[in-house]
Amino acid sequence: MRALGLLALVALVMLAGACLYGPDPAVVSQRLLQERGGSYVVLVGIQNRNGGQGQVAVTARLVTRASGETAAETTEYVSLDPHERVALRIQLEPAARGPYRPSVKVRYPP
Repeated sequence: MRALGLLALVALVMLAGACLYGPDPAVVSQRLLQERGGSYVVLVGIQNRNGGQGQVAVTARLVTRASGETAAETTEYVSLDPHERVALRIQLEPAARGPYRPSVKVRYPP
C-alpha cells in the first residue's frame, strides 16, 4: 500500500512538472516567395519539440544578399500546443526589390 502511495506521488509530481514548462519551438522550414506589387511572403513551419505549451514569438526578416543588411522585419505571435506543428504565412514589404534571403527565428518566452 505504501509503494502504491509513493507511485501515485511520483506520477503527480511528473504530471505537475509537465504543466510547468513551455514549448520548445524550432523553425523546421522557411520559403521565400515574391508577390506582385513588390511584397514578399515567407512561408514558415514551426514545430513544438516537447509536451509544453505556450505562446512563442516568430521573427521573420528579409536580408539583402549582397550586404547582409535587414531590409524588412516583423514579429508574429503564435500559441503552440504539445508537439504541435504550425504553418505561418508572414508578409514583408521592403522599400526596394531584392535579391533577398529569409531569416526566421522563434523564441520562447516571447
